[in-house]
Amino acid sequence: MTKEQLRRYGDLKLERDQLYRLLQEVESQMVTPKASKFTGLPVHHDISDDRFASCIYRRDVLRTRYAAKITELTCELDAIESAIQVLPSRERTLIRLHYIEGKTWEQVAVTMSYSWRQVHRIHSKALQMLSGQPGEGMITI
Repeated sequence: MTKEQLRRYGDLKLERDQLYRLLQEVESQMVTPKASKFTGLPVHHDISDDRFASCIYRRDVLRTRYAAKITELTCELDAIESAIQVLPSRERTLIRLHYIEGKTWEQVAVTMSYSWRQVHRIHSKALQMLSGQPGEGMITI
């Protein structure tokens, strides 16, 4: 786990939440039955003649695409959460405050009642543990 991966957490979560909203919007528009349940309506192949079936097909494609991307983003977020979870309490708290909650280093120092310098030492130690570099308290992920 690298700093860059930790920094991506907020972006991943924002993107996933946006896709959730889009997925809900698409699904709320899917109040009509699927085209394949009506006899005489084309199934997903040659749908150019039927506007209703075409609309349903496009919604299905979007729903599938959004759901797949949400799953992918959720897996990435879970991997980051799992890596953070194995850290000792102090390091885990620091990493969560800064990377997950988005607090500045000064805010982290105040919250944890440490000096700015101590916070950076703990941060370095946590990154070393997450990256698997040899050292005190190494964590293999």
